[in-house]
Amino acid sequence: NEVKAIALKAMDQMENKQLTATQLQPFLNSPHQQLQNVALWVAEHHPNWASDLLPYIKNKLSVFPQKEKEAELLQKLMQSYTSQTSMQAFIKDEMQTGTEDKKIFLAKIMGSLNADKLPAIWIDLLHNELQNEGNIALKSELLNIIKSRNIEGFEKEMELLSSNSKMPNNLRVSCIEILKGALNDQQFQFLLSQLDEKADASTKQLSMSVLNAKNLTDSQLEIIARQVLPNANALTLPQILPYFKKSKNAEIGNLIYAKLLNFQGLDNLNESMINPIFDNLGDTFEGKKQEILSKMNALKAERIVYLKELEKIAKTGDIERGRKIFYGKAICSTCHNVGAEGGKFGPDLTSIQRDRSVHDLLEAIAYPSVSFVRLYETYQIETTNGTFTGIIKEQTPNLILLEIGPNSFKRIDMKEVKSTKISDNSMMPQGLERILTKAELADLMTFLLGQDQDPAFDSDLLRLRNKN
Repeated sequence: NEVKAIALKAMDQMENKQLTATQLQPFLNSPHQQLQNVALWVAEHHPNWASDLLPYIKNKLSVFPQKEKEAELLQKLMQSYTSQTSMQAFIKDEMQTGTEDKKIFLAKIMGSLNADKLPAIWIDLLHNELQNEGNIALKSELLNIIKSRNIEGFEKEMELLSSNSKMPNNLRVSCIEILKGALNDQQFQFLLSQLDEKADASTKQLSMSVLNAKNLTDSQLEIIARQVLPNANALTLPQILPYFKKSKNAEIGNLIYAKLLNFQGLDNLNESMINPIFDNLGDTFEGKKQEILSKMNALKAERIVYLKELEKIAKTGDIERGRKIFYGKAICSTCHNVGAEGGKFGPDLTSIQRDRSVHDLLEAIAYPSVSFVRLYETYQIETTNGTFTGIIKEQTPNLILLEIGPNSFKRIDMKEVKSTKISDNSMMPQGLERILTKAELADLMTFLLGQDQDPAFDSDLLRLRNKN
């Protein structure tokens, strides 16, 4: 197979280039991964083969859903031809007649188009599909396309979907995020309702992000200061504080001061979160700002003692209870995966005990901005259309693909970029350990440290010890 792969690549690179799309198809169907990969590489270097390979692609799409490996190969093949008008028309036709699963598959391919604008025939598709009833998963994919590319002209659909109580809350929040301009009363109250402690964790995170991105009115800020701020915890307060950076309302300033002065998670904050709020309120708040900062720095000095206390309980929990916390109350799985389960926004935690000590892992949970995992640094990108914060997933000379939240992407044209810098603040929420009891934190740590232990390397097997 290795010889065949080398020969196939050599045939493609011969001066006469006699290899054809028809000759390539058996290699795309090969059961051997190496031959498939080389065939895909060859296909990607022949954009003029799009029309010739359409019958092959159409035949493959007729059997759907497919096995994971086959679907992955087909997706990559189609993605390599999305800039060709013949493929764009083909995808449009298949979207109009396809099953729900096939439409979701095709929507992912549409979203991968490496061009500044979507073709007009696809824009029409988006309008039609968003206006149709049902297929929530497809609507979510299409909303991701609109958000990541900042596509305008969907105000009608966004207004209808965001106000439709039959739609899932996370989809409604995404629609509000796409809408331009200020929040109306209905939208604002709906977002506030998603900050309730009983609301879905990922929807709550998205709602807080949307509120931060909108230009809130003074009355809206006052409602948040009076109704939301008093109940904010170590996890939510760092995300709520930025709402008030431009407020000059002294009453709101006093409410923030009162909250911070007695806030147990004050050491999870930093000066960049606090200074803009009080600086904007004027000289009369300078003394209050300094009082908060002094208390915060004193608490930070006690971090080592605090972490050592947590280390004592780190391996005393129960793995199965910890698993439930990881996928539930602690919202870890929104961004992190263990094995095949969980999100991909943050680092893989499957074998985290091999890379991090107990101290390091606790520090990463309690104080995530102290250090960053390589490739997961938080970037702040200022553009002509605003400032965006997230993790760079892909960068070319023409484009930055920024993940601004779990499965939420922003495509940024390099021509629009004014500056790029690494942020001091992690995308991981601050103060996670403070929303858990000590017993729950012990369970979570035991799960993280013990779920992937190897008997060949780990003498203290937590999963066995906790069963005894």
